[in-house]
Amino acid sequence: MREFELLFNAVYQGVMIIALFMKEYMRRAWQNISAQSKGAVFGAVMLGILFIYAVSVIANIFSFSINGLGKIAVNQKMLQEFLGHYPFAIILLAVAGAFTEEVIYRGILFEFFYKAGQTASVLLTAFLFGFIHILSTIKLGDFNGILDLILKLLPYFMMGLALALEYVKYKNIWINIFTHVLWNIIACLMSIVVMKFLPFMK
Repeated sequence: MREFELLFNAVYQGVMIIALFMKEYMRRAWQNISAQSKGAVFGAVMLGILFIYAVSVIANIFSFSINGLGKIAVNQKMLQEFLGHYPFAIILLAVAGAFTEEVIYRGILFEFFYKAGQTASVLLTAFLFGFIHILSTIKLGDFNGILDLILKLLPYFMMGLALALEYVKYKNIWINIFTHVLWNIIACLMSIVVMKFLPFMK
């Protein structure tokens, strides 16, 4: 329980700091999305989910064709173990994690890199999004050569690419946040199902 409390406090403080500095930006984006119909927002989020799913399938098929089934990434192992001990943490991981990541990568870094052009911003934020998700893999040396590391990076890079393109299309951080939250919930629930019913995939 101590680990959960520490994680919650760290995420909560991070979110509050980010929200404080991005308050006006978030407020304008919320006003913009509030002016749209709920159907339009829902459709945008569902389209984003389908896009992430499509690029994730492509990335995993490509990785499987080169590297076979391989080992589960350290990031995924940590997620499964954490949810095994604290299943209700799905809310913290899905909501706070998505909020923080979207504000950082699409709200701050995307606009920063935009000076180098839209394409550069999309690719750079997607790469950084992927890189941070395999940082634990790099630290622990849990990969077999550079090709294996690239293949572990690919699914996260593709997800970051999909989210960056969604931001380009709608130019509203809240649509990205809603999409990312829903995708995280789906991913966490799938991890719980894997742990409960498919132990051979752990």
